[in-house]
Amino acid sequence: LESRHYDYVLSTFTFHSVSPAINRGRAIQEAVRVMKPNGTLIIVDFGNLQQYRQLLNNLGFQDVRIVPTGINGWWGGPWLKTSVLTARR
Repeated sequence: LESRHYDYVLSTFTFHSVSPAINRGRAIQEAVRVMKPNGTLIIVDFGNLQQYRQLLNNLGFQDVRIVPTGINGWWGGPWLKTSVLTARR
């Protein structure tokens, strides 16, 4: 995909399945690469979201938010606490 081309990049339940962790980081970096400088990254997933936040902060994002979904994050049941991460540069 073309670099710096998209206003929004959306990932739903994808990054958690990429392993090892170094490859998850590379996948997020690839999502960032295709975003316009003022674009928005949206990740809907479970687990690892704090790690994604740290990586995005290291990549220069200053507005990174994590919001739980459903009742106490129970979207899909108590065993899958899902959250939405939004990040803008």
